[in-house]
Amino acid sequence: TVAAFISKIFIQKFTTETPSPEYVQAVETVFGDSGWDIKEMVRTILTWQDPNTQVVEFLKPENQRSMHKEPVEYLIGAIRSLNGKIKDEASLNWTYAMGQLVYWPPSVFSFYPPGNRGALVDTSYVLLRDRTADYFVRGYNKTFFVADKTIAKFHLLTPEDAVTFMEQKFLAYPISEPNRTTLLNYMEGRVDEEKLEGLVWAVM
Repeated sequence: TVAAFISKIFIQKFTTETPSPEYVQAVETVFGDSGWDIKEMVRTILTWQDPNTQVVEFLKPENQRSMHKEPVEYLIGAIRSLNGKIKDEASLNWTYAMGQLVYWPPSVFSFYPPGNRGALVDTSYVLLRDRTADYFVRGYNKTFFVADKTIAKFHLLTPEDAVTFMEQKFLAYPISEPNRTTLLNYMEGRVDEEKLEGLVWAVM
């Protein structure tokens, strides 16, 4: 029972919040048989193949981008990706507004227990994330990045360069072709401060 419980939590952290019973059973078996070796458990989570499809569960398309970022991951990830800046208590203010008072989780399971990240997506939180992204790219509320310096540092000469840069910095999976086309059309053939800020906002 303990092996199954721990295995499912790890799967929910790494792969999907709704793992199949077969996936959990496979990881649980390796975890128990290895004498509670976490390294072996994680290795199995990342490499186990569905016997019906011969596809690695971790790499299945439906498991890519299947977890919503917590507010602190959303904000700090964007700042780090673009070598941005944050001053004073701006991070606390924004993450709290988006539903996560940093350093004060409601339980030992942190803010969002495994299987409950769906709570991150509702009408009010989506609007707050949109506002956070908008304020970040515009340099409001003490969070900012400098678009022209980013363009120069990373040699973003074409819209394709800029979109690929965003894909590599912000996403763990390729942008779909329809979305890539939308972003490229938005760039209107130029890479400047206005367009890069808009691109960052759109991807966030």
